[in-house]
Amino acid sequence: MTDVAVVGIGNWGQNLVRTFDAVASVPSCCHTGRAEHAAWLADAYPAVEVTTDYEAVLADDRVDAVAIATPIPTLAELAERALEADKHVYVEKPMAQTRAAADRLVERAETRDRVLFVGYIFVHHPVFARLRELVASDGLRRLRLDWQTEGSFEADIVTDLVCHPVSIAVALAGVPSRVDVISTLAATGGVDVLECRLGYEAVDCEVTVTVNRLSPQSRYALTVVTDAGETYVATDDAVYAYDAEHDGLETIFEPDVEPLALECRAFRDAVDGERAVATDGAFGVGVLEVLERIESDVSAGPGARKVE
Repeated sequence: MTDVAVVGIGNWGQNLVRTFDAVASVPSCCHTGRAEHAAWLADAYPAVEVTTDYEAVLADDRVDAVAIATPIPTLAELAERALEADKHVYVEKPMAQTRAAADRLVERAETRDRVLFVGYIFVHHPVFARLRELVASDGLRRLRLDWQTEGSFEADIVTDLVCHPVSIAVALAGVPSRVDVISTLAATGGVDVLECRLGYEAVDCEVTVTVNRLSPQSRYALTVVTDAGETYVATDDAVYAYDAEHDGLETIFEPDVEPLALECRAFRDAVDGERAVATDGAFGVGVLEVLERIESDVSAGPGARKVE
């Protein structure tokens, strides 16, 4: 049984506690935040130890791995300390705030021979897995990712929201050679709607990403056109295929398992040496590379720039 200590038990950390407790074992948690979150843990999981001492968690021989779900500015440092302590690491996206910090994590993981797993949950979503199978057999010609989110106005739109569709684009098509921020809309003091295009020199593929946090409801849609001319649409709930004969969408897949459970199992299995990591450190670096270019383009104004 893999023992995973959860670091940070805010809203998302609580989901990690619940899921890792089901697919592995959670001996302890490290928490320095709100008292009500510690009270939740004591009530829901009384057998799980809670501490404010991160070093004590890293020194605990029972702990095989840590799952880090703390604020973005703290992720890289906590992950690096865990790797130095020879712990396997699950770290929430985007894993670091800079490419240099992310590269350092990858180097530490390789040196220590530890698993470095970045929590891009949509890449582990069963709907995405089915879509990837369809693309693998037909090839990818066009991909449109439409991310509509209700609220999240305090979050950084790029590192907290754009990262999700970009991670899917990187998983399907790789790291783009060009990033073109087409348009932005600022309504609440920061950028609230962002559209960008990702270009590839090695493959004939066009990817468009739109993120809108002014939507009255949260919904996500991926539209794929394959080299064979097939059109597929994926949402949280299903994958649809366009049926030309009936001029409509036909449901071809509906998931029956929670994405977070699949993601946590993937980390557990990687720690146990049973599978490769789809969202490893190198993948996280690739996503971060694109996010940094988008941030740069948003600051400089729309325009195509080559990813170095």
